[in-house]
Amino acid sequence: MALLKTLQLQICSLSGTIPPELGSLANLVKLRLHQNSLTGSIPEELGNLSNLIELNLSFNQLDGPVPASLERLSKLERLSLSNNTLDGSLPAFLHRLSALKHIALDSNKFSGPIPENYTGMPLLDTLMLGNNHLRGPLPTTWPSQSRLRHLDLSNNHLFGRIPPSLGNCTSLMILNLSNNELTGRIPPELGQLLDPFLELSLNENKLFGRIPLELGNLEAIKVKVYGNAGITGPIADGLVRLFESGVLQVDAAVKREFLYGDE
Repeated sequence: MALLKTLQLQICSLSGTIPPELGSLANLVKLRLHQNSLTGSIPEELGNLSNLIELNLSFNQLDGPVPASLERLSKLERLSLSNNTLDGSLPAFLHRLSALKHIALDSNKFSGPIPENYTGMPLLDTLMLGNNHLRGPLPTTWPSQSRLRHLDLSNNHLFGRIPPSLGNCTSLMILNLSNNELTGRIPPELGQLLDPFLELSLNENKLFGRIPLELGNLEAIKVKVYGNAGITGPIADGLVRLFESGVLQVDAAVKREFLYGDE
């Protein structure tokens, strides 16, 4: 067992707690225990797995905070803890794990703000924090060198304005900010998102004003802005292509104004 590099026990109907003895498998590179019925907290001892590249404990019944000992996993590229009942603050130390490409902490009970330093991870491709109890503003600085492809912050209690710097993340394929308490206008900088398969979800917030003409630059498959009572028409000529193709999804009142004018 000391030479074991991969431990895959997903979908094995496992129950009980995660054995702390797993932390002694010094050569382990991948630990996959997802889709079981494991309970209890994540053992501190997993922080001893200095060669670990992937840790997947998602779809279990784990609780408690993410142990600070995981900060020692300097080679970690993929961290998947989604669909548990983990709580406390989001682990601030993650930005120090410079190899991280994939973070999935969605569908838990995390609370508090999103750490500002999450936006500075150089290799990060996926950040999934949706379906938690997060509260606070969105991080304000999103660097232009970002490799983010998938950003999901939906179904939380995030408030304040959408930062224009999100438009710097030009590689985004999914940007989901839906079902929060975001206010202000849609930043025109979001028209800089380049992916032809982009799904932009801003629905069910408290946004207001007209949909910026710059969104007409998008080669997207979905742009959702419905459920924002303050969003008004008319739909600018540059957005007609997205509207008529069904890509741009708006509230019925905005749609009526486009189809029939201001009656």
